[in-house]
Amino acid sequence: MLALVALAMSSAADRVDDLILDLKDDDQYVRRDAAWPLGQIGDERAVDPLIDALKDESESVRMDAARALGYIGDDRAVDPLIEALKDEYLYYVRMFAAWSLGQIGDERAVDPLIEALKDEEMEVRRPAAGALGCIGDPRAIDPLTHVAQNDTAENVRGIAKEALEDLKPIRLTVERGYKGVVADGVTELEIIAELPEKAEEPCFKCQFKSDNDTECGGLSVVSRHDNIVKLKFKPEEEFKKPYVARISASAVISDPCNYCGPHNERKTTAYKDIEVIRTPVVLIHGIWSSNASMQPLRWQLILLTPPSVRDIPDNDRRL
Repeated sequence: MLALVALAMSSAADRVDDLILDLKDDDQYVRRDAAWPLGQIGDERAVDPLIDALKDESESVRMDAARALGYIGDDRAVDPLIEALKDEYLYYVRMFAAWSLGQIGDERAVDPLIEALKDEEMEVRRPAAGALGCIGDPRAIDPLTHVAQNDTAENVRGIAKEALEDLKPIRLTVERGYKGVVADGVTELEIIAELPEKAEEPCFKCQFKSDNDTECGGLSVVSRHDNIVKLKFKPEEEFKKPYVARISASAVISDPCNYCGPHNERKTTAYKDIEVIRTPVVLIHGIWSSNASMQPLRWQLILLTPPSVRDIPDNDRRL
């Protein structure tokens, strides 16, 4: 039995090698017939050859290469597929590039896909809307809402509406006013995160907006009830200069929509930007004053992003 399995694996590997060679054949029909089977097999060795095939002189080869890369789902194809969204000669190439970017689900594709919502071809706008629903980035909400209300094609409006339903973003609300000042003079800020249904693996971070790899304050989970999470943000004393803290919340959504093909999960993310400034203030009889003769320092937290209609209303306090 093991020998038969090994033989089958060897045969599949040999077929992938043969198809990769066929992508370089002089006959455009041989190249075309090699691209799509490579996607169905899903071997990652085919990713780079298929990326090269996106520049093939044959439109049909470029089209099947774009579709195949979506089935493989490797993020190495994201930037080349974004370039394929600009293919001027065949809208089917742009159509499959948009669809494949949705399968891969990388946030780098969000802005190019939003731009593709303006494509003159309905067959490009439709998969672009579905792809934005699969990726699940909240930046797509307003553009998809506009398409759902105004696109000239009924089926594009329908896909945009379904994408909006499936997108179900995380809502982040920064509580108005200060929620308390600890003994060392550091203000704490409460944040409410409302997760969509079926959200798994929630993750919360606080990083410099200008450097998303570096933590810039203490962010902790205070409590969670169903899909509502209460967080506490506290700036760190070691940072002496003003900075912008980016509060981010992310979660994995399984089986989110009808357009996500073989890759049936996506990651959804929300952000809030907060300016953190140390200011000389003092509490006198319960009133904050900036009396220069008394110079204790405390953090001032300023919400940079304007209130959103998607935020939890001020009168909705479920915790």
